[in-house]
Amino acid sequence: MKCVKPLYLLLSCLISLALIAGVVKADDEPDYEQLEEKYSDKDEIRAWLKEHFPEALNARIQFGEEYQEEYEDALLNYGERIMELEQLRFYSQEYFETALQGDKFELKSWIVAEHYNKIADSDKRTGLAKELEQVLGKVFDLRLSEKKKEIEELESELAELKNLVTFRESKRQEIIERRVRELTRPEDESLEWW
Repeated sequence: MKCVKPLYLLLSCLISLALIAGVVKADDEPDYEQLEEKYSDKDEIRAWLKEHFPEALNARIQFGEEYQEEYEDALLNYGERIMELEQLRFYSQEYFETALQGDKFELKSWIVAEHYNKIADSDKRTGLAKELEQVLGKVFDLRLSEKKKEIEELESELAELKNLVTFRESKRQEIIERRVRELTRPEDESLEWW
């Protein structure tokens, strides 16, 4: 979950650039206040989980009665995560799905670890330890993949920025002269475009 924050920040920067360039309209962006209101409600959270992450709803049963209060708290906390995921989905369905898949593997690792800690039988513990290692390997690979994508995007953005700087550097005098004209010409309303 910590991996998504830098990715989300990167996407926010890219969307800001797109807004400036006119590629995306601000009206299309999800309303954070509406998301916050919606996903502060346990029923809305459960409905979202039922559709996208049913394993989280089943975890309540797997953790047992002694952890029900913690489960309810975790449910409300996941409402914040849902808002992040919904914003990610707006920017990229692929990032949304990858982040959600990571959450599913994380949950599975917690469930397997909980079973491991409750079982005394050494053979079953060995099997659960192997399963936990496999699940954590998937989590690691997924997070590593996210970071590699983030690096690729940053490198691409950096290359574009370098090209822009090089171009503007070559057009330095023209840019300065144009700005001088903008600042020193008296405004003549009769010359404005219709």
